Formats: sequence, C-alpha cells, structure tokens
Amino acid sequence: MSSEALKISELGMRYEQLRLEAAAINIANANVIQNKTGAQFSPLKAQASYDVSSFEQLVKAPINAKLEETQVGNKLVFKPKHPMADEQGYIRMPQINMVNEMVSINSATRAYEANVKVFNASHDMARKALEIGRR
Repeated sequence: MSSEALKISELGMRYEQLRLEAAAINIANANVIQNKTGAQFSPLKAQASYDVSSFEQLVKAPINAKLEETQVGNKLVFKPKHPMADEQGYIRMPQINMVNEMVSINSATRAYEANVKVFNASHDMARKALEIGRR
C-alpha cells in the first residue's frame, strides 16, 4: 500500500507543479500584444489524462500530465496610437484573468503541499514498518 500512496502523491505533485507553471507563464504573458503576422500568445492550462478503470491501473499508469494551449479569443483594447493597432485602433491581447491565475497559484500550492505531506507520511510509515520487522 505504501508504494501506491507514494505513486498517487507523485501524480498529484506533478499535476500541481504543472498548474503552477501554467499560471506563472500566463501571468508573464498577460500583456503580450498580437504581432502583425497574427501570432498571439494562447493561455496555458495543465492537463492530466488517465485511461484507467481501476485503482491498480492508476498506480501502474505512467505519469501523463502536460501543458496545453487553451482556445480562448483575444480581448480587444482600444489604443489608436499604439504602433500595433489595427485600422480601427484596437490591439489584441490574450484573455488572461489575473485574479483567476493568482487563485490557481494559491490552490495549486496548497494541493502540492498536501501531496508532499502524504508522500512523507507514507514514506515514514514504510520506514517504521521496516524497523519493526528488524526487531
């Protein structure tokens, strides 16, 4: 059971790490303006997919989590004097809600900490079980 708990905690830590990474990248690119060729930053999100139907499969499954681009539209900001403005005077920026990103950072940090505690507790229990076996 201990190795199973360690694996599940590891899965959780990996996912929460990706959530933190996605939020940090989104915040860093919140004010990026679409260039003349139309290239635009797309906000990221953490995605984990597991095709499992039982607990045993989950424990044996590889860690499969990654960052994916979201398909959200741009927000238009009226800045007619900006060099990147279109004919109507608008610039296009990514739709990133700073409050949502900060909440995501906070909740991912808390979830990561919880997974670390479970991981450490499982590790300590396994170590104690080995010590009892030696006596």
